[in-house]
Amino acid sequence: MKATINVEFTDDELRKYAEDVARRIGLNVIHDVIGHLGAVKHVAPGTFEAVEQALVSAIATGTKTGQPGPMPSASEPAPFEPPALDRCLRIEANQNSDESWICCKCDALNGVHRAACRLCGHGRCDVVVPPPPSPRETDPSVQ
Repeated sequence: MKATINVEFTDDELRKYAEDVARRIGLNVIHDVIGHLGAVKHVAPGTFEAVEQALVSAIATGTKTGQPGPMPSASEPAPFEPPALDRCLRIEANQNSDESWICCKCDALNGVHRAACRLCGHGRCDVVVPPPPSPRETDPSVQ
């Protein structure tokens, strides 16, 4: 018995999930580092706890208000930005996924059966080649 389950997530849902995971990992790392640095004997007690609280409140405030994070410095590489599509892009089937296409307007991944984007409604504009007609349709003498 075979069963196929297709689950679709929007880009916004995936982005929110990734931000939440990164925030939790970052806060856990900060908490662990501060906890280990608390064992240092040359620093006044409570210093690292104050720094931890300041970092946690700064991270929480910046993400809740929708303010952008810090700008990358010149030494940091810029985040990967895929090139803009001028036409919808066909994705061929492989062993891990079925054939699909990417909308050029909103970058949503759509199933091959969709004639329009599931998010923005943009009509598919890549080259869709219909199958060739059967010999019976082109030549009436063929029976």
